[in-house]
Amino acid sequence: MNHSRLETGAASALQLSLEQASQRLLEVVDSLEGCTASIHANEGHSIRVSVSGGQPEERRYTSTQGLSLSLYQEGRRSSASSSDLSWPALEQLLQRARDNVSFAEVDACNGLPDAGLQAPISGDLELYHPSTLTL
Repeated sequence: MNHSRLETGAASALQLSLEQASQRLLEVVDSLEGCTASIHANEGHSIRVSVSGGQPEERRYTSTQGLSLSLYQEGRRSSASSSDLSWPALEQLLQRARDNVSFAEVDACNGLPDAGLQAPISGDLELYHPSTLTL
């Protein structure tokens, strides 16, 4: 497989899920010599209601999602973010991070911690608490 570019085929404009986009970026970074990465994915939903004279005037529903990639190479760190999860946008995200890492100062503390030093995670962390709002 060619890891120098994110292969797109006919689905280049399709948006990936946050999990798919994160996994694909990590696969590509793993193929780059001397690079490690961390990815922060976020997704949010909100409801905004405008009320005038005791009556609702407007209801606005919004959803956002995005990825932030931190790239580590030889004691340097760079970051790039995108809310576009299409293949071409992910390719640009990775390229921005790769371009920027060469300008960062070397810091011996930059990098991911040794996996052997991290506490094991077992069971459900119970981080998802859905709620239903009514207006």
